This record gives sequence, structure tokens and C-alpha cells, in this order.
Amino acid sequence: MTDHAFARSLQDVKFVSATLQATNVETGLDQFEFADGATVATNVAGSDCRAAAPNPTGGRYIYFRIDDSFKWAPSMQAEVDVEYFDSSGGSFAVEFDGSDTNAPFNGAYTRSSTTVYLNGNQLWRTARFNLSGAHFMNSQNGGADFRLAVSADAFFVRRVKVIRPGVPDEAGQVLNGYQDNFADALSANWVAIGAVSNQFQSTNGVLRIHSASNDFRQLLLMLPGASGATQELLARARVTRLAAGDALPGGVAVVTRTIHRGSITSSAPPRQPDDKWRCAKHRWVGVHRPPSPGQPTSGTGCACGTLPTVCRVCLMSGRRPGAPTDSRPNRPVAPVMGLLSRPAVARGFSRIRSGRRQRRQ
Repeated sequence: MTDHAFARSLQDVKFVSATLQATNVETGLDQFEFADGATVATNVAGSDCRAAAPNPTGGRYIYFRIDDSFKWAPSMQAEVDVEYFDSSGGSFAVEFDGSDTNAPFNGAYTRSSTTVYLNGNQLWRTARFNLSGAHFMNSQNGGADFRLAVSADAFFVRRVKVIRPGVPDEAGQVLNGYQDNFADALSANWVAIGAVSNQFQSTNGVLRIHSASNDFRQLLLMLPGASGATQELLARARVTRLAAGDALPGGVAVVTRTIHRGSITSSAPPRQPDDKWRCAKHRWVGVHRPPSPGQPTSGTGCACGTLPTVCRVCLMSGRRPGAPTDSRPNRPVAPVMGLLSRPAVARGFSRIRSGRRQRRQ
């Protein structure tokens, strides 16, 4: 994937959200009006928000659509956080496009396992709903993916967030430091160790690193202006395919070089079984160097934000024994690493909708 495509996609961010007010602030989550889901902008206890308007035909609802690029599987786990004002008695829950065949319209209005009860304490509070087996295929009224189902005389909401559990907190954020993509993998800031023409190829933003027989295939990133100040790097890498018979898939390793290419002062090869290459499974590589006079160390992991490390980073196709998960024959190139190392803030969202036909409820 190229950096340009990433900048228009939400598939690598942890959450989408909508802040409700006179003019909503929406990042991948759209709150919209519908006949039985009208809202009114207001201010409660110093916070701009929206109130669920009375519905003459029955219950009150607030409808939401999730940007399609945030949906990564036909059935997924999700968490929904709702910031609401506890103004009076009553309750509310989430009805989502899910997989409960006993729910109306073959699961299009699956109800959350949690119902939140209001006690009128006049405070802003946050409720979390865990949704299992969510389809989010725009099957509800108006193409909604979920709605808040309200049973209360007065109900106010100021923010709703949909979270993908298990995604690193740093996903989709822009971190400090130099972060390049591989539109030109061997630009002046990248140094290949070895015979470049035989080891590295860059096509359509994907870096291909060929198998090593006697040594490591290395690509060294020289961070411009690196100093003792804090340095950050976040990269996303995966193997897309392995050659048939490749019995030594490598892993991601980070190497600190504080003087020059001939002096490796600290390295951290893969330590856990999960660190070895697995086809089509992305690995987050988080790198952090705090301002410290001591010798930096390095490591890889799930971009948790706590990794100590480096001003110069080497991503290597090492040779850690272990069988790949994708062992299908006739896989021509090995290993292949697609790396995208400039997470950008999403600026536009697709409005293409697909899936089941919308159902009125």
C-alpha cells in the first residue's frame, strides 16, 4: 500500500469518532438524521451536544454510519464508547448490524448485551458497549451501521467512538522523527547493505527483500538530524508471500548503529515465536529513543510506545528457523516485506457502500 492510499484510508487506525454539536466533528463516523432518529443541537452543563428528539411513532434513536475503510472483516469485534448526560431516569442500549439471527431483519438490529440505566445524577458519563459478531454492512435505516436505542424522556450525547480492540494505540498517528515510505525505497536516506540489485526491489510502494543464503539482507534508515533528542519511528510490515521450500523465514530486527555502518553496538533479534514472519500478518515496529546520555537499546513489538531505542534503524530479513503459516506451493519470491512507515492523518473518507439491502425498523 502506498502512503497516498493510506492517507485516504482508516484501515490502520484504532478508532473512529463523532463529536456531536451544532456542526458535528466527525472522523470516520457519521451521525445523521432519520425519521425516527432526529436530534437537536443543544448545550448541557457547559458541553455542546445533541438531544434525541421525541418520536411520535415510538422509541427514540440516534443513527451512525462507520466509514467502510475502517471495516476489516465480514464479522468483527468492536467497542462503542458513548459519552452521555445522566439527566433523568430511563435507559439506552446499542442496536447494531450484527449476526443474531433472532434479531429483527436477520440481525440488522442486534441488541447489545449491555443496557445502561440512567439515575439522574446530572453528570456527564461514559458507557462502553462490547459488540460481538458485528457486520456493519449499512443494513439499518438510512444505511446505518448502528443506532442508540433510547428509552428516556430526555437523552443527551456529546461524543461516540467505535474502537477496534487489539490495535496498537499509535496506529494511524503521526509520530516525531523522519518517516519515509517506499515509493523510492533506495532514496538518499536509505542505505542497502550488499548487492542492491539482487536484494531489494521497490514496486508500487512495496519493498521486496529477496531470500538470503549466506548473510542478512539489510536496509538501513539514516535519520536526518538525529541527535540525543527523542526520536520516534513507527513502521508496519508484513510478508505477502514466501518462496516454495523456504524453511528459514526471518523476522523483524532493529539494530542500533551509533557511529557508522561498521559498528553495530546493540541489536534485538526476534525473541518470541510470534516475531517470525507469517504471511499476511502485519507486525508493528515501534522505535523510541529518549534523550539520554546512556547507550540506547533497541527492540521490536506491537508499537506499545515503551520501546527504548534508536536514531538509526535497520530492518532486516533475518533467518530465524520456523515454518511459515502460508506453505502453499509455487510462491515465487521470498520473503516479501511491505512496509509503510509514515502513518498519516486521514483526510477524506470513501462513501461507497456495499453489503445487505437496507432494512426499515
